[in-house]
Amino acid sequence: MDPDDGGNQTIYNYTFLIKGDERTLDSYLSGGVGVCGKQRVQSCAINLMTSLGEQVELIRQAISGAQKSDFR
Repeated sequence: MDPDDGGNQTIYNYTFLIKGDERTLDSYLSGGVGVCGKQRVQSCAINLMTSLGEQVELIRQAISGAQKSDFR
C-alpha cells in the first residue's frame, strides 16, 4: 500500500509465464509494473487480462505460422 495516499493505492508487479512440461522449462512471456487505487481495481484487472490476451494471441499466431511453414 502507498502510505502517501492514505493506503489507497497499491504498487504491483506481474509476470506471465508459459508453463513447461516435464522436459522443458517455463518460458517468460511478459511482465510489468503498475499502480492501482481502490477506485480503479476493475479497470486495472481488465487491463492486465487484456495484456495477457494479446500476448496469448501473438503466441497462437506464431504457432499457426510455424505449422503452415514447409520445413522440408
